[in-house]
Formats: sequence, structure tokens, C-alpha cells
Amino acid sequence: MPIIEQIQVEPHMAFALWHITESEEELLEYLSLNSAELQELTSINHPQKKREWLGARNALKSLVKPYGQFYIHKDPNGKPFLDDPNIGISMSHAGDYGAAAINLNGMIGIDVEIERAQVLAIAKKFIHPEEKRTIPMTVEDLTRIWSAKEALYKMFGRKQLTFGTDMVVEAKSNLESQPFKRYSAKYKNEKCHTFHYCPLAGLHITLAIPVNHY
Repeated sequence: MPIIEQIQVEPHMAFALWHITESEEELLEYLSLNSAELQELTSINHPQKKREWLGARNALKSLVKPYGQFYIHKDPNGKPFLDDPNIGISMSHAGDYGAAAINLNGMIGIDVEIERAQVLAIAKKFIHPEEKRTIPMTVEDLTRIWSAKEALYKMFGRKQLTFGTDMVVEAKSNLESQPFKRYSAKYKNEKCHTFHYCPLAGLHITLAIPVNHY
């Protein structure tokens, strides 16, 4: 199974990155999906998207395996959760990469992004005025901010959340602990941390967690 990395970020928090090289059938062999999960997989029409979906779940399986068999449920907003409500999980995928994160103490969000020049064209939709004053408008920096906000969005699981007005991410990291850089962030008045990591050139991984769960 092609896990590129599985890193314990903190004693209660970890993530896994899966390089998707298998076929859909091979990815399915690693999993035991319940009926709801199978139905969700069937609803995905594009073959590559199916492989990404399965890759992210395989990454998650590697994290929760010590706790036994798991099934993923979805709340009304589509946020995934396990049978144990105290354990937070999140998944993401981009291209040939699937990723997952787990927090034994509560909420967590994860996002995977591949740098693309298109981020320059959509920056005005997700950059907060405060960020515009402090963050260089490069593809690399904008991808980091976009990834951080996607991770925050997944962590909170709220539909009424606007990237450009509700969320702010700091320009400079306040803690550098290999391989992650930690940034302060906030959703409205709620303080958060984002953990940013680039395992490969152009590939961004960001975890988000509330300050009170850190």
C-alpha cells in the first residue's frame, strides 16, 4: 500500500498521505465499506474521482486501524464522523494523492492542494483584506492560504462560511517544527491553528484544529 508518509503531528493528532497508483478494484480490496459508503462511491461517475475517493479512505484506514474496524458516517452538512464522537476525522484528495487526518481530542480538518496558476484568477474570492496587505500574491502563497481555508471549512463543517470574509490566516508561521509550519488563524472570532507541510514540490497539505483542542 503506497503510503508516502504517516506522521504523528502531536500525541493526539496524525495524518497520512496516500499516493494513488492502484486501480479502483485494488483500492476497494483494502477496504470494508458499508452500504452507505458503497452508495456514495456508486454516485461518483468519473473513474479518477472514484480512485481519489478510495485513496483518501485508505489513508484514513491506516490511521484508525489501531482502533479496530471503522465506518464513516456523514452529518447533514456532509461532514464525516466515526462511531466515537470524540474522535475527529477529515479527508481530502487531489490528483494522485489522497490524505486523511485524525484528532483524538476533537475536531480536525485536512486539505491537499496541487499548485496551479488558476489560483491567481480566483484569489479575490478567498483572500481577506487583512491577508492581502501581508501575504505575497504568488501561486505558492495563495495555494497555502486556499488550502488552509479549505481545511478550516472541513473542520467546522458549516455551509454558511465565506472564505474571503469569515476566515483569516496569518502571513508568517508562529512555530516551525519539522516537517510542519504552524500558523495562527481564525474563523470569525474563533481562534484556530493551521499546520502546513509540502512533502513534494508543488504539493500542499494543511491541517486545521481549534486552539482549545490543541
